[in-house]
Amino acid sequence: MLSGTVTFSNTQCFPKAVITRRARGRVAFPDVVGDTQRLEIIAELSEDLSTMFINSVLVAGTCPELSFSSGRLVRQ
Repeated sequence: MLSGTVTFSNTQCFPKAVITRRARGRVAFPDVVGDTQRLEIIAELSEDLSTMFINSVLVAGTCPELSFSSGRLVRQ
């Protein structure tokens, strides 16, 4: 289960936020929820679980730098 507080760098958006998780197999659908903002994320894990591919979209509130993004996280 994935939950807890979230901190973003290089933005003033989401000064306080909480992450929640919904999952189906290797695909997770966490939401980052702040006081006036909500970011929806689709995260897909690679078969070997070493990489997470992420797409996100801001669905509530205003935050130009987080309006839509994509990327990947690689296990170190």
